Amino acid sequence: MIKLLLIIVPLILSIMLYTLAERKVQASIQMRVGPNIVGPYGILQPLTDGLKLLFKEILIPQRSYLIIFTLSPLLSFLLSLALWLFYYLLDSYLGILILLAIGGLELYGILLGGWASKNKYTLVGAIRTTSQLISYELILGMIYFILALSIGSFRFYYFNLLPINNLLIYLPLYLITLIVILAETNRVPFDLPESESETVAGFFVEHSAIIFALYFLAEYSNMIFLSYLFSVLYTSSLILLPIHLFYYLWIRATLPRLRYDHLILLSWYNLLPITLAFLILSLSIITSKLL
Repeated sequence: MIKLLLIIVPLILSIMLYTLAERKVQASIQMRVGPNIVGPYGILQPLTDGLKLLFKEILIPQRSYLIIFTLSPLLSFLLSLALWLFYYLLDSYLGILILLAIGGLELYGILLGGWASKNKYTLVGAIRTTSQLISYELILGMIYFILALSIGSFRFYYFNLLPINNLLIYLPLYLITLIVILAETNRVPFDLPESESETVAGFFVEHSAIIFALYFLAEYSNMIFLSYLFSVLYTSSLILLPIHLFYYLWIRATLPRLRYDHLILLSWYNLLPITLAFLILSLSIITSKLL
């Protein structure tokens, strides 16, 4: 229990500070002030936002499937939390594969939430999320596999002992990774499941108060986790972590949203063939060494 608290409490605090940093960075880029009222320099703004969502009334659509509607955000949050718990407490020889499986299950929290709302906009948002995550999950899985081949193990422990820098060897693959992590977390410019002009707010249109906050926490938890994970996988250190965290915020403040067909074509016609070529090359090099 103590180990769980040592993971959960810092994670929640990290999410709170990250949301504050996001608003401060975007305000700076757009030449605005940003949060500056609640607490010194607005530092208590995330706390007040969380309390507001906690005490707001939960509105349930009359025709929705009540149990699925209310539990699907909890499922998303628990699965995002499971990524951290597994990484720190249950590292095994199939670590990366299990991590990929847990990440794939997060899709069901969004899909069920959008479907259970019985709203055409939430359903469209859920379907968009499904096709988007399936498209980019395949690329993400191959990236995991290529990096695992570089050390000959799926266990995270060996990445911490990495004798060489994967970032220098797989720099083009790293650039693809920067694109994929945006799509996997539904962030700008790949936030099509939440496109206001087309789907109002996507799969969570009908969710409010604390159950909406769970979706919010799951998204930011995944952003921090992927930033942390790929810093370790590419450099065996946390040197890239602040760069990744800033990268999410910088992209949101500068790039417009893509068209949905462009999003899918980018995955299947551009990124997937390049990643597959990297995988074949890695397998060929390992095979030649064995022979």
